Amino acid sequence: MSNYTDNLEYSLAKRVPDMARGFTIHTNYGDIMIEADQAPAIMERVREALQIELGEGDVIIPSPSTSPARREGINELRPEVLAFAQLMELRLREKDADKGSAWKEKSERDLLVDAMSKSLLLDSAVREGYESRVRHAVDLANCCMMIADVAGAIDSIDRVVA
Repeated sequence: MSNYTDNLEYSLAKRVPDMARGFTIHTNYGDIMIEADQAPAIMERVREALQIELGEGDVIIPSPSTSPARREGINELRPEVLAFAQLMELRLREKDADKGSAWKEKSERDLLVDAMSKSLLLDSAVREGYESRVRHAVDLANCCMMIADVAGAIDSIDRVVA
């Protein structure tokens, strides 16, 4: 590996997480102070930029030593998978104020009922050609993710249990 690659990896592992406490952007025209409450959105953009730079356009899957996907030779996400995952996250964030991570307290059976309901809404939206069909597809995917999470298949962002 080159020093440049090592620096990118170090930045992803240490510098970006440290930004959560707040940080300063130094410019030729002065400093910009970023408080801790403003940091997450900027951290995410910096993380994305570093991952793109490191992977020459590909998103790097976290924790290469522990990730089953990496061990199976999956070193990047398809653009469609990444884009859809981002839609899922946006939809979850829309509902955070009301529901947060309440799914973690639900049973798999209750989540399955939710997923079946979302499936019916998606079916109707697709058959009728409604614009809401993408939102319904994202909601259904989120329900499926929640079932996998409650079932113990997702330990954390670093490790997925097969």
